[in-house]
Amino acid sequence: MIAPFTLASLLVAPLPITPDDPPGPDRLPPIELTGVDGEPIVLKAPEGGVLAVVFLWTPCPISNQYSPTLNAIAGQADATRVRFVGLYVDADLTDEEVADHAREYALEFPIGRRGAVGLARSLGLETVPSAIVVDDRGRIRYRGRIDDQFFDLGRRRQIVRSHDLKDAIAAVLAGEAIAEPRTEAIGCSLPDFGPDVENRVENPKDPANLP
Repeated sequence: MIAPFTLASLLVAPLPITPDDPPGPDRLPPIELTGVDGEPIVLKAPEGGVLAVVFLWTPCPISNQYSPTLNAIAGQADATRVRFVGLYVDADLTDEEVADHAREYALEFPIGRRGAVGLARSLGLETVPSAIVVDDRGRIRYRGRIDDQFFDLGRRRQIVRSHDLKDAIAAVLAGEAIAEPRTEAIGCSLPDFGPDVENRVENPKDPANLP
């Protein structure tokens, strides 16, 4: 039986941030997301906790093969201290199409799509899947691979030696430094769908979007 998940969509306007916490490549301003059920999801760590965001892409084989690993990490985390979110960079798909994909791979954590590829690019990410870990002050403490399961395209280790995302979450929760705060992700290049692709997907009958 497939566990339920929440489909989330990025809103255009971020929540207010203080002058002492400017947005940038090393700081994530809190961003509000809304699920299909209308419930808000905030892209912000719980107080004293951690936000973990994983960027995914439906046609990327490595992204899809990480689904069990991501479900395990999210499932083992203390939900009161860890907010775990998956963001699909599929700007050329509808929410319903992404929802179908998430069901197919039985993802058990909140999922978003709108604005994800732009956010990934603003964070300097170039590969999917990639992950970030953010503390409750909005500081990006980790950025990179999920683990070292893949060491090249199509080449996979039998034994995972470095559980980077899981260990980064644990380190931030423990108030400790992350041993390797930036790693190189292995996967697919972050796609470029061109300008205004989300508007064309969401409003296909708009005269401006007709060929």
